Amino acid sequence: MLGRGAGRKAVDPRRSVPLLMTTLVSLALGIAALAHAGPALASSLQLVGTPGRLTVSTCATFGVGKSAHTVCYGSFRSDNGAIVDPQASIDAKLPPNATRPVQRASDGTLAEVGVVPSAGWTAVIFLGVLALSVSVVGATAIQARDSSRGHFGEPTKGTREHRLLRCALTVGGVALGGALLSGLTAFVARLAQ
Repeated sequence: MLGRGAGRKAVDPRRSVPLLMTTLVSLALGIAALAHAGPALASSLQLVGTPGRLTVSTCATFGVGKSAHTVCYGSFRSDNGAIVDPQASIDAKLPPNATRPVQRASDGTLAEVGVVPSAGWTAVIFLGVLALSVSVVGATAIQARDSSRGHFGEPTKGTREHRLLRCALTVGGVALGGALLSGLTAFVARLAQ
């Protein structure tokens, strides 16, 4: 009886490095997106933290070009009146003297609430799921390489790898559609403000 892989040519390991790197980078990006966007979405939906209102007194822009970001300062008052912070700040571009609903985290940071931030963070979550599905596709391609021809091939139909690949591609397609729809929703809602 021949051992596993007997009679097959060895695959040049240098051929798998780009696919392996793509798989690992997409895995890291997916995890980072979900780890950052999950709590932010919970805040924008007012599921965690203290709801209240921020009255903006002034805003300042730091940095230049694409690295520029705006921080607005003002006073925060919780909806129940228990928390008042006259020196609150939020990383957002808001008009001076505006009063906006916000959510205050336990560490004192403020987050915007409403359709725009919720749809935006939902888009980031979908993009994280898309990145994770790309990593699964890459891992499946590495696993299903056709050693006899010396390159990566599609898994044999009906195998576990084939079902996993189909599932990852389906999830990735749904995630891409969800990201596009959520991003479009955030864009249209921002225009309507």
